[in-house]
Amino acid sequence: MKARLVIASLLMLAAIPAEAQFAPRDIRGADEATIYRSPELRRLDVQLNRAYQRALRDLRPGERRRLVAEQYRWLARRASCGISKGCLVSMYERRIGQLQD
Repeated sequence: MKARLVIASLLMLAAIPAEAQFAPRDIRGADEATIYRSPELRRLDVQLNRAYQRALRDLRPGERRRLVAEQYRWLARRASCGISKGCLVSMYERRIGQLQD
């Protein structure tokens, strides 16, 4: 039962509009603060969100759950970049490429 609730919650989060951006009150870490302050990173964030939404749209439910879980793991790795803009740019470019393949 708990697993179903978690999966349902993740799928609802996956439906967030592609243009969703960080608002200052929503920033939860150094990586998000760095993204918020950088026009380049914000542009990459929008690009990644669009690629992610397209990928989700093209998948069956089981595959969507896998992609949502994969995205949460990617977000955890992204957080490890902290304030390193170079690290964040690299993470975004790699992830966008994976989602577009």
